[in-house]
This record gives sequence, structure tokens and C-alpha cells, in this order.
Amino acid sequence: MTLAAEDITIAVTVFNRRQFLKQAIGSALDQGSPARVIVVEDCGPDPELAAFVMREFGSRIEYFRNQRRRRIFGNWNACIEYCRTPWLSILHDDDYLTPNFVQAMVELGRLAPHCGLYFAIPRRSTSPGKPCPAECGRP
Repeated sequence: MTLAAEDITIAVTVFNRRQFLKQAIGSALDQGSPARVIVVEDCGPDPELAAFVMREFGSRIEYFRNQRRRRIFGNWNACIEYCRTPWLSILHDDDYLTPNFVQAMVELGRLAPHCGLYFAIPRRSTSPGKPCPAECGRP
């Protein structure tokens, strides 16, 4: 199977961290090769979160909210359930992607077409709009 950008869904997971969400979703949308972007909220306490995300990103993303709290692994399963493409990348709300992430995954698919799993180390924020410093152990 040849992997293409349109074969990839980036699922941004969120519980209660609105302050990071704009950067995470923005990085998923700001790819050189666009992929499908969804947000999967784990039934968080912020009743205005969905409206906030839709105001910021509109039809560029799809928003899903779990009916009940599923916690981290259950929310990952929800991402799988909402994914309509052959490939899925889960991005946590306090992480972000560099603009070449999707293209790098497509290239990995070309170089190693029989692998079922590709991964990258995401960029992490310690505060909104600021990358994690080198001393936190992540690039």
C-alpha cells in the first residue's frame, strides 16, 4: 500500500487544556501535505470547548466529544473509532507537530511500505505557544 497524505488522520485528544489546544490543532492543520484533522474531547468539564474550537478552526476540523469520560486509553480507542482513513496519528493537546510531519510519514511509508506502525517524537509545549526547553528531554 502506498501511503499518501489523504490516507492520514491526525486526532488531537483533549480533556481540559484549552490553553494548549490552539497550538496543537494549528500544527496539525499547518502541514505541507494536508491530512484529515479531528479533535476528540474526553468529556471534559469545559462546556464551551467545542464552540471555542469551532470558532477558531471551523470546517477545517471535525469535533467529537465522548458521551462519558473514557480516560487516556479509552480516548485513544475513540480516536480509532472516529478515524475514517487507513492511518492514524494521535496528537495530545499539549504537543504539536512540525510542518513536515505528514510528509515525513508519507516518506517512511515509501521507504518501509510493509510496516504497520510509524512514529515520531512530538514537540511538546510547557506553556501555550512555547516549545519545551531542551532540558525537559524532548526535542
